[in-house]
Amino acid sequence: MFDIGTIIDLDDNNSYTVISSVKYNNKEYLYLIDLNENSNMMFVEKLGDELIPIKDNKLVKDLISLMNDEINNI
Repeated sequence: MFDIGTIIDLDDNNSYTVISSVKYNNKEYLYLIDLNENSNMMFVEKLGDELIPIKDNKLVKDLISLMNDEINNI
């Protein structure tokens, strides 16, 4: 898993920082925020060396809930 605070450069020529990561249904998901424009955020699935943006609203809601639970238990 990526550590929180890791900086990732993506194909859209933006740099993102990892805000949270979680394993869900045997998959790894990351919550990323653009370093230069913090309103630009995304949830992605880590598949090998690729990061696949999540388009499924239900999955995003589930991930938000899981990540909130994880943060609150720190």
